[in-house]
Amino acid sequence: MPDFYFQPWTQIQRQYYEFHTRQGRGAKLLNLEPTDATHYRVRFELLRDLHRRLQPYRFLRDGDRVIMAGVSDGFIELGVSTLFITSSVVGPSGHVYAVEPDERNVAAIRRYIEANEIANVTVIPRALWKRDETLEFVKFRDFTSSNMFRDQFERKEADQKVLWGEARRQRESYTEQVPAVCIDSLARSGQIEDVRFLNVTINGAEADALEGASTFLARPD
Repeated sequence: MPDFYFQPWTQIQRQYYEFHTRQGRGAKLLNLEPTDATHYRVRFELLRDLHRRLQPYRFLRDGDRVIMAGVSDGFIELGVSTLFITSSVVGPSGHVYAVEPDERNVAAIRRYIEANEIANVTVIPRALWKRDETLEFVKFRDFTSSNMFRDQFERKEADQKVLWGEARRQRESYTEQVPAVCIDSLARSGQIEDVRFLNVTINGAEADALEGASTFLARPD
């Protein structure tokens, strides 16, 4: 079977997600309906071999340790969470470190881990940034996947108008101070071990986060 390349949220990928997760048709065809105790197995583990052929998961191996920065609660129950897809792909011998600053997302991740007895995910309740400090963070009440640092929020104003129209900035949001950490600090503190893969989706601050990983990225492996 050839490798497939899906750019995020292309029409084909939308149809795939719609079929397998939002409508639950994949599970129905297999005569499997997820319960609280089987949701992870049905939504993620049974699709592991398929996910391994998609980007970016095709670069992962059994036993890999991964940093996943930016995890939204809205995708978990749908079965399209990059965090738990990655968790299933690296398997029980691998590990995923979820770096996420929004308390709603953190709570959702921990509930899901507990309900499904997932042992290879650790939550780090921080924002990923170029250095360790406290920053202003814009949080949206409707979709936590839209959260971003205050400077990114202002910088992306033109993009927001193009992509979502004027209503984008009129959505209800609020600003909080959040603790931020850089990858090099996580490595020095021992909170992460032997990571060989980064997946960073933090709404415009990706380059800043990589600035804080210069020592980490200089490793030969």
